[in-house]
Amino acid sequence: SASLAREQVSAEIPNDVNQTSFLVNEHTRDQELYNTPPKIGTTGPLTVTTKSCVLVPVDIEHHLSIPLTLVDVHCREEQLPFAYFFKTSLSQTDLLSSLRRVLKSFPMLGGIIDWTELTIRVAPNEGSVNISFGESPGTAEEWARMGQHGLANGRSPSIMGLFDPLESREIDTPPPLATVRVTYLGCGGTAIGINLSHSLADASSCFRFVQCWSREMRGLKYPIPCVVGMNERSSAT
Repeated sequence: SASLAREQVSAEIPNDVNQTSFLVNEHTRDQELYNTPPKIGTTGPLTVTTKSCVLVPVDIEHHLSIPLTLVDVHCREEQLPFAYFFKTSLSQTDLLSSLRRVLKSFPMLGGIIDWTELTIRVAPNEGSVNISFGESPGTAEEWARMGQHGLANGRSPSIMGLFDPLESREIDTPPPLATVRVTYLGCGGTAIGINLSHSLADASSCFRFVQCWSREMRGLKYPIPCVVGMNERSSAT
């Protein structure tokens, strides 16, 4: 992707996380697929109740404009949802503060796409990433079985409740490029669902973001990603 460096790196995840993540193709979530007989045993429906939503601002001093590639334009309708399961309950305060800090290195996550200019744009005091917090009575094992059931039946995992869609918050406003949903599970663990626009990032870029956020939350250093783009003075037109 034009917006994040294409370094092949593996996400550095804390020891208490289940490193199995699900990559979900939004375009395979056709309702007709859910009417086909299951090939393996099913599990009951799992629900998530949203408790709060927070817009985490992106702190930048200048306008950021990042050109899109032809691949980015071609992937404009694609989304990249990844789910990570932790055995413990993660602090909401720590998640919010560390996300705000790491967004200084990933400001493009809070931007919008200008399809006229074919660029990702982030303006000072305007960019933000929505993070929601919710609860689910389901355990990590139950969510994992639900995902495996979906994969075994030739369709995307039935775990979309762990993600927030990339939809416009208001009429006539561009959709966000990234959303984060934190779900506190019945087993005492935590699921973090990260949903990115494919025009913003590819899979390796998503892992890179998760790696940096993980290290930021633990107070560890991490390499600052290379942003392929240009900075413009905030007074530029």
